[in-house]
Amino acid sequence: MENPFADYGKIVSGNRFIGRKNEIKAVQNRIFGEAYGNLAIQGLARIGKSSLAEKAIFDNKELLESRQIIPIQIGVGRIPSSDIFFYKIIKELHKKILKESKIEKTVFIDIFDNFEKAEKGFWREEYIKEYFEILKNTGYRALYVFDEFDAVKKFFTYRDFQFLRELSYNPITNICIVTISRRTLKEIEKIGGNSNFFQTFDDIYLGMYKDEDLTEYWDKFFNSRVPITNEAKQKIYEFAGKHPYFLDLFNYHLYNNLTDNIIQTIDITRKKIKLTIFNNYKTILDLLKEEELDTKLLQIIVGPVYNITVTEAEKLERYNLIGKSKNKTIDLWKKTKGYDAFSHDFENFLIIKKREMPVWDLWSETETKLRHIVMKWLLEKYGKNWITKFRKLQNKEKVIVKLEEMQMREKKSFPDTYSENLLDFTYPAELFDNFMRVEWNWFKQIFGREFKEWKPKFDFLAKIRNPLAHNKENILKEFEKNQAKAYCEEIISRIDNWQNRQ
Repeated sequence: MENPFADYGKIVSGNRFIGRKNEIKAVQNRIFGEAYGNLAIQGLARIGKSSLAEKAIFDNKELLESRQIIPIQIGVGRIPSSDIFFYKIIKELHKKILKESKIEKTVFIDIFDNFEKAEKGFWREEYIKEYFEILKNTGYRALYVFDEFDAVKKFFTYRDFQFLRELSYNPITNICIVTISRRTLKEIEKIGGNSNFFQTFDDIYLGMYKDEDLTEYWDKFFNSRVPITNEAKQKIYEFAGKHPYFLDLFNYHLYNNLTDNIIQTIDITRKKIKLTIFNNYKTILDLLKEEELDTKLLQIIVGPVYNITVTEAEKLERYNLIGKSKNKTIDLWKKTKGYDAFSHDFENFLIIKKREMPVWDLWSETETKLRHIVMKWLLEKYGKNWITKFRKLQNKEKVIVKLEEMQMREKKSFPDTYSENLLDFTYPAELFDNFMRVEWNWFKQIFGREFKEWKPKFDFLAKIRNPLAHNKENILKEFEKNQAKAYCEEIISRIDNWQNRQ
């Protein structure tokens, strides 16, 4: 029997495309009418964004021809600079015009020749505008689909965004743009100078399949070929959820191993492709890490919650990676909520990843960052000769003497590599009690709460430091490890955010 999922992972169209009726209608309503505008299709990798564009736009050749729309698809991922980006948009359009029998080509050939000879920058932009202006006067219009549009963050400037905006916004040129990206256009533009290009776009956030999509999915690929029970579907959802790519991935392997006992086949398939499954789950986390959402996902699913914002939770919901839970509750922004991951197996994967995070590595980073900010305060407050001045404070002579003794012992044992920084010989409790509490108002700008609220956290970290330092993490209970990770991540996050504001 031919495997209907043999092309999984590719852009799909035609009969292979499933559902998304509302999204298709939204795309076509925005770009095909006499009045038209820009559109941004956004969502997770492999959720079907490019396939949606293929189905809604490029599969409608007769409609495109009748409306005199020239569609051009450009993959931005391989483009290295804005000069090449703008060269490519005019070059690809020119190639299509040369093939269009109903268009007089002479004037376009002349402009393109001038464009190629012109210096990069302003004069090339002027020829691009002239090209689109003449195209519009012929009754045709250009429709650009920019796939992997996130990539422009590597090379676009404020000026580049504004030029694209002008080409689509100005009625003289009035091209139509469809972007396909993971991030929102507003986020992409922040990297390029905070232009208002994004305000010319309508947004479509593409998530998991809806129930009506799934009905079509099972009927098309199974019920007409292989009967599939509700029990079998639920077992597949445990791995794939309603994610189009994961459903196709699993069902491709399921089809290759089909037997009369489909439940048994599902269990066997699940074991066979376990590594493939986990690698794909890891890819999701890696992509979220680029947006600093990986730890936020772990917090909201595994806990404990300590620094996730409303916006970040909403973004994870918009990605459909999390959904409201009927059973779990967490304290979030002074409200009790609960979330489940998009599939049972993905949730288990997140639990494993949280457990695998080495507490000692995290704690070492925390100590380093704490010592750094304490040293910054000491230098600001007392200058380079801070040791002499600090030891004169009440009860601080003993603190300094103890640290100096530890430093001398290390110097005696390791004369070539000992640390000259006295703070390197402090423990977490000493940093907090002997240094930071001296002027907590200074540190409050970083940590945002009163000393008494932070003391239990630092005391807890001080308590677990010895087992960690002596490679005895196994004696700590699981909840203690998770609590330590949460405190360390919170401290690191607050210090990093403060430093970024400086």
